[in-house]
Amino acid sequence: FLEIDINNLNFHLTYDFRNDQEVLTSKNLPNNQQAAQEAKNFLASTGLLSEDLANGTAEFEYLRFDGTQFVPVASYSEAEFIRVSLFRANLDELRIFPPNPKKSLIFFLFSGSRAPRKRIVEISYIYFPVEREIFGTYPLKPVTQAWNELNQGQAYIANLGQNESGQVTIRKVYLGYYDADTPQQYLQPIYVFEGDRDFFAYVAAVDPKWTE
Repeated sequence: FLEIDINNLNFHLTYDFRNDQEVLTSKNLPNNQQAAQEAKNFLASTGLLSEDLANGTAEFEYLRFDGTQFVPVASYSEAEFIRVSLFRANLDELRIFPPNPKKSLIFFLFSGSRAPRKRIVEISYIYFPVEREIFGTYPLKPVTQAWNELNQGQAYIANLGQNESGQVTIRKVYLGYYDADTPQQYLQPIYVFEGDRDFFAYVAAVDPKWTE
C-alpha cells in the first residue's frame, strides 16, 4: 500500500506481511551496515538521497512481531525485523532534531526475506529540503530564560522517555535545529534539554522580539 503527498513527494509504503509466512519465518535479516546501505541505495535509485541524508547518521532497532504489534528485543539474534532510521547530517556543527529525537522522519523496516518485494515491509519518507545558502543571524534568548520556560511548562516535550512519574533530572542543554514533519520555510534554532531515561524537551531559542 502506497500513500504519496503529490505536493512534495513524501510517501508511506507498507507491505501486508501479516498473512505471509515467508516474511514471518525467514531469518536472513541484514546487519546494521547492510540495512543502512540498502536504505540509502533505495533512496538513491529513486532520486531521493539528498547530501545531508547520505552523510547523516543511522540508528537501528531490533523488533519481533507478536501477532498484533512490533515488540523491541535486545539483540540482533532475537530479531525478526530491523528498523533503520536515517537522520540528517549536522548543520553548522549542530544536530538537527525531528519532533521525536528517537524516531526519524525517514525509516525503513526490513524483514528476513530475500524476495525483493518482501525485503522492505515499510518505508516512511518525510523530507523537506533546506536552503543552506539562504540564512540569517538572530539573537538568542538567554539559556536561563529557556530553562524558566521549561519549568513553567512552556517547552515541547519531544520524548518523555521512562519518566512516567513526571520527575525528570536534566543532564544537558545545548543548541540544535528543529526539523518539522510539516512544511517550513526555515530550520528553527532550539534549546534541547536532555535528561535521564531518554527525556528530551525543546524550547525555541530565538529571542521572541525577532519572531513577533
